[in-house]
Amino acid sequence: MELFEYMNKFYMEVSAKAMEYYKPDIWCITDDTATAMNPFISVEMYREMVKPFHAREASFAQNVGMPIDMHNCGRCEDFIDDWLDFGVSCWNPAQVMNDLAGIKKKYGNRLVLEGCWDSQGPVGWPDATEEMIREQVRSCIDTFAPGGGFIFWGSLYGAPDDQEFLKRSRWITEEYDAYGRTFYQK
Repeated sequence: MELFEYMNKFYMEVSAKAMEYYKPDIWCITDDTATAMNPFISVEMYREMVKPFHAREASFAQNVGMPIDMHNCGRCEDFIDDWLDFGVSCWNPAQVMNDLAGIKKKYGNRLVLEGCWDSQGPVGWPDATEEMIREQVRSCIDTFAPGGGFIFWGSLYGAPDDQEFLKRSRWITEEYDAYGRTFYQK
């Protein structure tokens, strides 16, 4: 706990300077607490050992009414209620190993889901076809955009100079631009 206290004190000093000089529009807390299958720690351990420090970091945004975004990869849905306690309103990357449909139903627009894209599934594989990728973009938007509380974030893994990777990434962007940007105008 002394290490956590030390690190949090340091982050609070950095955060104060970031707030002063950058004047951000949204406050991001970044701390992965889970693997693809389960949290690293129990909810009880999170509440005792991590949440107090997250809450301190969130205080910068709470004090000025700024939205708070929580970056947390993996199956971390167990911590959502705790995040809401200290003002989190958006979660990224909201990965598919979580019950995203259930989370959207339970929290509605209280928690914006950013992502909901299966970058490790078939659309993320090197042999994914154009139609497969474009269909997944539309399906992701159709599933999570209704009612609001959603930010599309689709990405793939690959080398930045790999032309096949760049082509597949471009299909995501093109389909989002063609389909997603007009979703709420329908």
